[in-house]
Amino acid sequence: MNKWLKAMLFLVGAAFLTRLIPFSSWFRILDTMIHELGHAMMTLLMSGKVLSIELNPDHSGVTYSMLASGGWSPIIVSLAGYTSASLFAILMFYIYNKKKQAGG
Repeated sequence: MNKWLKAMLFLVGAAFLTRLIPFSSWFRILDTMIHELGHAMMTLLMSGKVLSIELNPDHSGVTYSMLASGGWSPIIVSLAGYTSASLFAILMFYIYNKKKQAGG
């Protein structure tokens, strides 16, 4: 079987199975929270001001912030959401793997 076809079948299967996990809603809202906190933390690092963070029942969210106009700050803050959520996931897998190795 073609490698691309295998990968696509795996992704479709994974997407279908994640809908069947009973607590997937909790993980999705946690992911949104980490994503929005990434925007907020980067705003603060760029000397901006975080006005509010909203998490919605449909697992979406928004961070309202103010930055100095111009420069790269808005782009960096925009990219921080996905970056922070991805780094958090990597950290969780790393911690899980360390505990699994320590346990035997």
